[in-house]
Amino acid sequence: MNGEPAAVPLIGRPSGRRLRWAVPPLLIAMSLAGCGPAATDAGSPGVGDAAPPAAGNPAAALAKWRSFPVEADPRPLVLTRGTIIDPLSGFRSGEGKLAFLSGQFDLAVALPATPASSAGYAVISAKAALDQLRANSNGQPSASRLRVVTAALGQAQFGTDRGPRLLPAWRFGLDQVSDPVWVLAVDPKALWPAKPSSMSGYGVEATVGQDGRTLSYGFDAGPAGPPPCGTEYTASAVESATAVVVRLEQVAQQRPSSSRPTDSVACPAIGQHRTVTLRLASPLGGRVLLSPDGAPVPVLSS
Repeated sequence: MNGEPAAVPLIGRPSGRRLRWAVPPLLIAMSLAGCGPAATDAGSPGVGDAAPPAAGNPAAALAKWRSFPVEADPRPLVLTRGTIIDPLSGFRSGEGKLAFLSGQFDLAVALPATPASSAGYAVISAKAALDQLRANSNGQPSASRLRVVTAALGQAQFGTDRGPRLLPAWRFGLDQVSDPVWVLAVDPKALWPAKPSSMSGYGVEATVGQDGRTLSYGFDAGPAGPPPCGTEYTASAVESATAVVVRLEQVAQQRPSSSRPTDSVACPAIGQHRTVTLRLASPLGGRVLLSPDGAPVPVLSS
């Protein structure tokens, strides 16, 4: 041990990556289920069952993406995470974390000049990126402040609907914080939408086959198997000219004949990553794959 205080992880805020300290909502829901009597009706939820990761209106989800320029070249960047990547190892103090979440930053270094472009993209200035950090506040006041001590243009990995991409980003070093914070430097004109809204769909991804129509769709849910602890799903697609929504449905299953309404069943509070396969009516192409709530889903080629 070097005597330094342990880092304080940042939990509960969307960023450019999935925070490894966050407990998936599914696990929280399942742990609250506890023990109880097994249901007797075929297809009714059991103690360990979990709903699909996103529920919503497919028609409304498609409507959000009706104007997506699917034929544009280059195709716009569609982010599946935020434009800010938080410090990887967290903060050395709770005060520093609160200052970060509250957008309390003091500039202690001259900001570098902005190039016309980087990695083929027009970029925003370091000042505009710093303004994003300050505006990305949780609304809670903080008496503490963080000093920005370094600033440079580089590249960082951001999530997009076509997988992780190395993109231009401003790297800000913060006093008393081991790792930097990164802010996407790509001009919003290259993004769709230009101001990405809050996103869900964590833990969801897909792989498209060589035919462009076969999708392997992965999501977090309860364990596979028979009820009362297991759940099975089927998937279908609702398609438009610009987007595709994957809709998951729970398969009705008969309870084991040996179970009785008064039986107590202790199901493990552990979620699993599940996969279903479906076939689209036409190749995915440049269309955006969506979860039912309209969040873009990352798609990789097999």
